[in-house]
Amino acid sequence: MRVVERFSMVSTDTALALSWLIYYNRVSVLRSLNSYSPIL
Repeated sequence: MRVVERFSMVSTDTALALSWLIYYNRVSVLRSLNSYSPIL
């Protein structure tokens, strides 16, 4: 059971990290687009 619990915890941690990275990338892209919008 402990091994399964550890595996589930690691999988949830990796999923959270991936979602956070995707969110951070979206925010950075939106900021870059907003900064370049006046030039366009």
